[in-house]
Amino acid sequence: MSPLAKTTTLTTMTDEFMPPDPIYSDAEVAAVFEDVLRRGDEDSASEFDQIGPYELVEKIGEGGFGVVWLAEQSEPIRREVAIKLIKPGIDSEEVLARFQREQQLLARLDHPGIAHVLDAGLTPEDRPYIVMELVSGIPITSYCRRHELSLEARITLLHQVCAALQHAHEKAVIHRDLKPTNILVTETDGRPQPKIIDFGIAKALSHEGQPNLTWMTRQSRLIGTPAYMSPEQTMPGTGTDARTDVYALGVLLYELIAGRPPFATEMSLAEMLRHIREVEPPRPSPDAGDLDWITLCCLEKDRERRYPSVEALHDDLLRWQEGRPVSAHPPTRAYLLNRWLRRNRVLAASVGMVVLALVIGAGAAFWQAREARRKQREAEAVESALITAMHRAISTRLGHAPRAYDLAKDVLIQIKAGSFPGSPATLREILTHGSAAAEAAGDQEMAAWAREEVKRLNP
Repeated sequence: MSPLAKTTTLTTMTDEFMPPDPIYSDAEVAAVFEDVLRRGDEDSASEFDQIGPYELVEKIGEGGFGVVWLAEQSEPIRREVAIKLIKPGIDSEEVLARFQREQQLLARLDHPGIAHVLDAGLTPEDRPYIVMELVSGIPITSYCRRHELSLEARITLLHQVCAALQHAHEKAVIHRDLKPTNILVTETDGRPQPKIIDFGIAKALSHEGQPNLTWMTRQSRLIGTPAYMSPEQTMPGTGTDARTDVYALGVLLYELIAGRPPFATEMSLAEMLRHIREVEPPRPSPDAGDLDWITLCCLEKDRERRYPSVEALHDDLLRWQEGRPVSAHPPTRAYLLNRWLRRNRVLAASVGMVVLALVIGAGAAFWQAREARRKQREAEAVESALITAMHRAISTRLGHAPRAYDLAKDVLIQIKAGSFPGSPATLREILTHGSAAAEAAGDQEMAAWAREEVKRLNP
């Protein structure tokens, strides 16, 4: 008997009167999930060869609730289709309600990135089935590996997935079982086209237009595929919304970057459920930068901290591709500057050249100013020496230092000829001392000229 057998009685009630769900351990939930999968494995073949106008050819897929068959339709047109046939052993009332809901929901979706629903009905044995567009593609992760796509090309594929999923969300449909095998990539005119398949466990976000619809629920049913399930999906009775699909996209993005899911698939199911709820995944790569932040934002345990919608995730992926700041990264000044420089490489290079020129110009001006100050100091030293010489010429008697006036006279001659550089204040001081030295030495003509020059230079 299943560990949750005591709670498997079907109930029919509206959401407004749903009683609180009991809390189960990871081991109990894992046991129920494994039981569902085991019962599906036991029914690997179908007892049907023909369902209405559809001839079953071969089984091409299998999930927790249904088996997908390749079939050939004979009328009103001949074509290959995919038929999803419910597995036996799962309560027919619940399954019928689920399949009826799937038919109604998928009929509302019309997007090139979503497989179309073509027909639906019941077999003579009352087993529900849905006829879908046959998607001849391979899982998105396998496609990326086979074609050795760059990270940029992988993100471009994910953009297409986001656009298709956003369309479904706008139609009040969430998928709740997104994984690589439910996102198949085909090629149209040589261009890849991902298509989302199997909205079989989708949930309506609202009951608009269906006020009398009642929901059949099995309290122990665990919806989803373990490696791609969100934390809220691991807890029976916890509601799901668009952010559940955002989490699954985060797992897919992680796998596209790192080549593996965030948690090892080899661990036991109970341990996997614990990791999903409690263990923070490592960064998907050491050098993906903002993509790491985007991925980890999708994988937040608390869905209030995830992207609020697929559209918000899509916008951040576009920002990453364009080199703009992403909302998932803390907006530090250094980060914003780095994003601006990466986004405006040409302009930044031009600004850099201007700044470099200014720095070089400033450096040259500084060097020139320093040289000017050095030369000025040298000139001032020369002037000081000359003034000192003049002073010595005056204070020394002619007979004791006969060469003192000779030095002063040479300077006076240079000043008179206009070949001696110096400021007016320096010239005035030299001429004042020079005139006194010339008079003391008996050179009255030079003394008179020097005195006249001093008067001319006085302000």
